[in-house]
Amino acid sequence: MMKLNNILHKILHSALCIATAALCLSLSSCIEESTPTSGVIDKQLEGASLLGMSNSIAGYMNKNNTSSSDYTAIGYPGIMLWREVMANDWAPLTTDYDYFTYYASGQYIGDYYAQGQIWMFYYYLIQKCNLLIGMENASSPENRQYLGNALVYRAMAYFDLARFYEYKHTGIESLDANAESIGCMGLTVPITTEKTTEEQSRHNPRAPYYEMYRMILTDLLRAEEMLSGFEKARAKSEASLAVCHGMMARFWLELGSRFEKNPADLSAALSHENDASLSGYKALNIKTSSDCFANARSFAQKAIAESGCRPLTANDWYNPNNGFNTANDSWMWAILMGSNDAAVTDYSWDSWVSFTAPEADFGVSSTQYRNSRMIDAKLFQTIPSTDWRRYTWIDPADFNMTGTEAADNFKKKYQTEHNVTLLSYDEWHSLGAYVGFKFHPGQGNRTVYKTGNEVDVPLMRIEEMYLISAEATAHVDGWAAGSQEITNFVSAYRDNAYSFTASSKSDFNEELLRQKRIEFWGEGITMFDYKRLSHAVCRGYAGTNHPSAYRLNSVEGCCPPWMTLYITSGEANMNDKLILNPNPSGVISAWEE
Repeated sequence: MMKLNNILHKILHSALCIATAALCLSLSSCIEESTPTSGVIDKQLEGASLLGMSNSIAGYMNKNNTSSSDYTAIGYPGIMLWREVMANDWAPLTTDYDYFTYYASGQYIGDYYAQGQIWMFYYYLIQKCNLLIGMENASSPENRQYLGNALVYRAMAYFDLARFYEYKHTGIESLDANAESIGCMGLTVPITTEKTTEEQSRHNPRAPYYEMYRMILTDLLRAEEMLSGFEKARAKSEASLAVCHGMMARFWLELGSRFEKNPADLSAALSHENDASLSGYKALNIKTSSDCFANARSFAQKAIAESGCRPLTANDWYNPNNGFNTANDSWMWAILMGSNDAAVTDYSWDSWVSFTAPEADFGVSSTQYRNSRMIDAKLFQTIPSTDWRRYTWIDPADFNMTGTEAADNFKKKYQTEHNVTLLSYDEWHSLGAYVGFKFHPGQGNRTVYKTGNEVDVPLMRIEEMYLISAEATAHVDGWAAGSQEITNFVSAYRDNAYSFTASSKSDFNEELLRQKRIEFWGEGITMFDYKRLSHAVCRGYAGTNHPSAYRLNSVEGCCPPWMTLYITSGEANMNDKLILNPNPSGVISAWEE
């Protein structure tokens, strides 16, 4: 492993500590990549196309970092997969060719290169947003749309960062005591905006959660104003009003869960509502955690109504040519990869498809390299046969069949009835039980990587809004009402025999998370739910299908320690106000039978 030390300083300095206007990386065809200076010169910006700058924000999401020695640095899709690895349901069939080992094993997740890659990606994305936001004053309807897009992307980046880096209690006494002594509790990440100078960025402390929440809310409220009338974006890669409201639903759900569990945090946030130093931000304007949940439900329902989207059908889900590789009527927001993108043309196996689609011959998840991904065995066993999502994964009962009926059963169940995969029986059977076929190569092309890698990746689906509404309803109107919303969604769109009624908060949260784990498998959604709900990760148990080194069980009611990211020393070297988090490497040992 390569110790960071000052390595980030050598790579165009730290993305945090360069001024907001200091770098202009691939802004548009009108701006050449510049070297670090005190700012981007006015002549460069004068020639910049706001359309090009807006496009560059979305385009950066799938940017492969060609200077990185970390093969997981495939832009935001790589970060989505890291989030899957941190949770419970992305087990590799074999650990050969597994480049996502660190957070799965809980090792080497301190002062190392991969952690710096995640930090840098977000701050370069923020920097692109800052450049557009700093230039545009909503002078035309088109420019309002570009500005709204940049504000939503910036809010998304800070929301991710806040949830990634704010330390939450782990139940590991030594680690929690270290966090208390360091003074990192309640701190998110430094805020850099279009107004931040380079000098300020070098002395920029981590924002407390109540400041970060107000900054994010301010961006989303301004974006809502800019995107009013733009329920539909020019492309799925851009934020619409519905996407903005979807982000608000996520935001208020996070705050509701936090303030319900920790009333002291709510009191602290409200006590700072009138701070002069925060006067540039919108106030939260809530009094209780229930207010937050009510907001979450309201915005989720607005997003559903405005988006024009509808939940996926079984045919949408399973289509081997365009299922989960092409933006459709369920996807509100997506990463779109074009035929000329480096993520498509410059790499064969170092790509989203390689890591997620076992049908792609050029991928590490292929039948040859067998780093295919499995759903957690215990979770799979909870999916009834009446739920058509079950057939996304290889049922061990089908896999273990022998004789001539085995191939016939495969063809009937996985090709005729559900059309799950393009693989032959022998190819399918060369993998293993629980392997998933949710993601497919582009156009179903298994052999030509430049075609197979050209896919879309979901950032927000309408199904999430239904489940946010259900969860929020449970906290506002009671567990029975929330249970009925879950039942309405699942029975209408996934399993017509489904019914559920919770008798307690724990029962409700368990079922809510179970549904999200099934629905959003591989999409990088549920890790934040684990952290938000203080839900334990459990990969070590009798009958587990997780590799031995990955069988980590966290403490129930606490945050898994590997879900709070370490801030590398290279960042502290460039920012003298930066407080680091404790190093969570190796604090939990793998479970053994």
